[in-house]
This record gives sequence, structure tokens and C-alpha cells, in this order.
Amino acid sequence: LLHDVVSKLGGSRLATGHYARVATGTDGRRRLLRARDRMKDQSYALYMLGPEVLGRVELPIGELRDKAEVRELAVRYGLPNATAPDSQDICFVSGDHNDLVRGRAPEAFRPGPIERLDGTVVGVHPGIGALTVGQRRGVGAATGERLYVLRLEPEANRAVVGRRDEITSTRHRLRDLRFTAGRSPGAQFAAGAVLRYHGVPIPAVVTVDVAGLLATVDLERPALVAPGQAIVLYDPEAGDEVLGGGVVCRAA
Repeated sequence: LLHDVVSKLGGSRLATGHYARVATGTDGRRRLLRARDRMKDQSYALYMLGPEVLGRVELPIGELRDKAEVRELAVRYGLPNATAPDSQDICFVSGDHNDLVRGRAPEAFRPGPIERLDGTVVGVHPGIGALTVGQRRGVGAATGERLYVLRLEPEANRAVVGRRDEITSTRHRLRDLRFTAGRSPGAQFAAGAVLRYHGVPIPAVVTVDVAGLLATVDLERPALVAPGQAIVLYDPEAGDEVLGGGVVCRAA
């Protein structure tokens, strides 16, 4: 979108309605920060923005106190959506998102076995398309224990489950690294690692490989995160600043 604004429309800047902030530091670099309204903060979803984009983006909503102030301004300026209800979940999908996936990949909704790590079958799942790593509710295993999805094996249509202590880890590998400064803060650095949208930062040490393509995140305490999720790294001292992040690799 920014590319079109600049190349096709001749604009120089793009303002969006994301709940986050962009501020210019004393060194002149544009920095991505959490929104002032922590309940609405979307900085987690913007970690991949680099210096070129941050230099041309404005995020005015992120500077406001809360949604009430946003609506007050919308009413004052006569915007037609001033009283529209908030969008929820996946806002561009009407109805259950599982229905959207089922219509495009019906084979992912065939029932299959739920197994423990030792191969013991403990139930039948409704289709791996309805499951995700880390899920506990609605899996289909009733053993009296709290069991979480450890991994999904599409080739065998199998879901492997385990206790939380069996599937959490302090170490996670990241691919597709992106940093808001355009480069890593260092070969090894401290960060607050956020594992999911609106998650709480966990103190971590991040080690970036020589090529700058992969990183290892060592968390202070064990946590569960699914392959394909993002881990977003925040400055541990200036806790509002996003340093960057990456996508969790599938365990070998």
C-alpha cells in the first residue's frame, strides 16, 4: 500500500488506523512503539516494518488515550463509522473462520487419531484444520489430564498431545528475522519476548547467526509457542519499543 501511495499517487506519507506509535529518537531514527492504549496495542503485528517504511508511516490512533477518545474525535468530525461496533477476531471473515478454511481445504477436517508421545491413542480429533499447537480445549481427548496439542502430523492426519511440562521449552528458533532498525542490535542481546498477540513479555537472550537469517531465543522460563507464530522482541529497558522479531521454526 505504501508503495502505491508513493509510486502511483505521488504521496510521501501513509497514515493508518493501527494502534501503535512511531516516534523519532534523538539519533534521528524512527522507532516503533506500543500504543498508549495497551488494551488495543497492535505493535506485535507490525514488527516486520523496517526503517524505510517507518520513515513514511504515521499512526495517529496509537497516540490517543483509549477507544473512547477515538470515538469522540470521530463524532466531532462527523465520520460515518463513529458509532460502529468494534471488529472482532478475523474481521474480514463473516462467521466461523473454520468454515472459511473448510471450504478451501476440506481434507483438513477428516477425523483422525489423537496420540500421546508414546503412540497410545487417547481419542479422535475432528480434523487437524480445527486444531493448533498449544490448544487444550475442544481437542477430543478425555483422559482426566490437561492435555495440549504438541504437534500436528498432516501426512498421518494425527494430533500428538502431552502435558504442559512435556511440550513447553525455554529455547525456540526463529526464521525470517526482521528488525525495525534494519539490523540486529547485536550478535547476542537481551529482549522482552512476546509469544502471542497481547502476550506478556518474557525476559530472553537472543542469539543471531552469522548470516543474520536465524536466531535462537532463550527464555527465562518455559513457554509453549506454535511453529509459524511470531515471537516479537521488545527493548527490555525501553519496554514500549519493538526491536523486531521472527517466525518460529518447526522443531527438528
